[in-house]
Amino acid sequence: MSVTSQLKDPNSSLNRFFNMRAKSSLDPILNQFNSVFADAGCLIFDGEIDNLMSGGAFQYAHRGWLSEEMAFDNLALGAAVRLKAEEFYTALVEYGEKHEDFRPTGSVIFYLFEQYRRTGKLDPILEGMLYRHKQQPLLTGLVEEGTKIHNTIRDIELLYSSIPTVWGDLRDPNAEYIASPTFDGSESVGGADACFIHNHVMWDIKVTKKCAPLTRELLLQQITYVMLDYSDEYEISHIAWYYPRQQRKIVVPVGRLIKDVEGLRQDWQKWHAAYSYALDVRMPNAHEDEDYFWRKVKRNYDEPDFEYDGRDEFEDYVLDDKGWPGYHRGLDYPDFPEDAF
Repeated sequence: MSVTSQLKDPNSSLNRFFNMRAKSSLDPILNQFNSVFADAGCLIFDGEIDNLMSGGAFQYAHRGWLSEEMAFDNLALGAAVRLKAEEFYTALVEYGEKHEDFRPTGSVIFYLFEQYRRTGKLDPILEGMLYRHKQQPLLTGLVEEGTKIHNTIRDIELLYSSIPTVWGDLRDPNAEYIASPTFDGSESVGGADACFIHNHVMWDIKVTKKCAPLTRELLLQQITYVMLDYSDEYEISHIAWYYPRQQRKIVVPVGRLIKDVEGLRQDWQKWHAAYSYALDVRMPNAHEDEDYFWRKVKRNYDEPDFEYDGRDEFEDYVLDDKGWPGYHRGLDYPDFPEDAF
């Protein structure tokens, strides 16, 4: 189950934790974020497209625009290794480096590789390409005019052409990029990987047509990733969202969202330990309802010495109710530290 799925499930451990810790409503911050889109248009190809493919593939096109190195640091490459298709994968990357107009098409293939890595299912299009690539020119037979996948590639081309408008000042060949980062605490939520980190800013890309696209789940998803970085390996200073259809980005200092990051991390680890213990001792045929189960979790969590070697006193760590983050369109960040990017 993904982090967002857990945050939508009222009975998940993660959702229960945030409901317990957040003492104020998230509505003001969501309204502040979504005001970004009040006058935004929506870029989309006029034809039937595969929305899921367009969203997933655009992330690869965007990574290629930011940094060529990111092409060899992602889930798609892992899938190519499993399929013994490194030569084909490398040919795709090298062709895209020489022919930028190919990147939207190549991004679809990278997306199909990633889907194989995530699901174990090999898409017929990718399977055919792997079979033919030594006998035929690259991409022969991939698309036919007017088909859904053809339209999807055209849609990605449209989005790709808009990237410099929003990202022109953030393209830095010397910047540090980390694709699909995982965290110390990922296993505590059943596995978690973020979109990418750029110079200590953790980004999420959402290719959506919604007029108010930032939801409670998406906000808490990014906060969850910061929380799961127990050792502060990535030193995440900001969390951010990029909406290519609306040509908007939102960048927020972590400190404006979380009063005490380390405290939140410790509280989550203790909560997860209490939850895991309650599951372990739960009798298979026990007649206990959900409320009783969660009361046991909370009782263990509230016990100062419950399997926890951190601090003995526990304070409230809540989302900050001051300095709600603003947003910035275009290319300037006047309210942020000079070294933020």
